[in-house]
Amino acid sequence: MRITAWALVLLNCASMAIAGTISGQVTVLGENEQTDVVVYLEGDLEGQYQPPMKNPEILQRDQVFSPATLAVLKGTTVEFPNDDDVFHNAFSFSPSNPFDFGPYGPGKDQRVQMKTVGLVEVFCDVHEHMYSYILVLDHVYFAMTNKNRYSIPNIPEGQYTVKAFLSPDVVVSKKVALKQGETINLDFSLNAGGVH
Repeated sequence: MRITAWALVLLNCASMAIAGTISGQVTVLGENEQTDVVVYLEGDLEGQYQPPMKNPEILQRDQVFSPATLAVLKGTTVEFPNDDDVFHNAFSFSPSNPFDFGPYGPGKDQRVQMKTVGLVEVFCDVHEHMYSYILVLDHVYFAMTNKNRYSIPNIPEGQYTVKAFLSPDVVVSKKVALKQGETINLDFSLNAGGVH
């Protein structure tokens, strides 16, 4: 029994070692201040994935949703803490995952589970200028930019479409063929002029 367990561990480590990585830089052009970009894969990525232990957040501070763009695995619960000194009401009419928290005050937190794959557009009923996007995906091969860079590790060999998403109107796609153990550098340039 112990030999079998160790064999599974070694097999898993070996598969991780030969998996590939896609990483690069994302440049956002234009005067819009939003620079939260999600880079994700499309392709044959079926599998069993577990939501993260720690729930991701979309913080409400200075009457802005932060991050303005977020990607999560289907089944993940997203938290919406209010870090302002005013009331907010985050809601979405998106068919995939509609919700409406109702008004809630400073220091309060609301949460919602993203049960269906799709795009969720989030707004605030109190402040019309506030918006955010949540991409709900059926796999874990995505990353958010950090100082304009991203990295997606442990990708199985295959052919993929890699997408950089700033908003529904600002998406850039590139196709790649990833081999075992390969690291591909893939840069993107996005024009923020299309973001409302």
